[in-house]
Amino acid sequence: MKLSEMNVMLKDDYKIELVKERVIDYASVPNLNTPEQIVQMMNDAFQADKQAEEYVYLICLNTKYKPLCVFEVSHGTGKTALIGISVLGSVLNKLRYGL
Repeated sequence: MKLSEMNVMLKDDYKIELVKERVIDYASVPNLNTPEQIVQMMNDAFQADKQAEEYVYLICLNTKYKPLCVFEVSHGTGKTALIGISVLGSVLNKLRYGL
């Protein structure tokens, strides 16, 4: 299964646009309905267990708990990662109207 890592960028008119940064070919994506499955997917696809800094991700799922795409919401230091509510709100608003 193809798993997309998405990001938000500002266009020239300062409107937010969803941009596909990379596509990960991750064959063993189960239904992510337990915390253990989410941890396994993040460790396999994004090496989350090996990161030296704090990351906050938003995983978009369909109604069968299959991941559609992943957003890196925040990238912080070794101890903290600040989340801008305006960026998170913009991403969620864009997702409401489709990818």
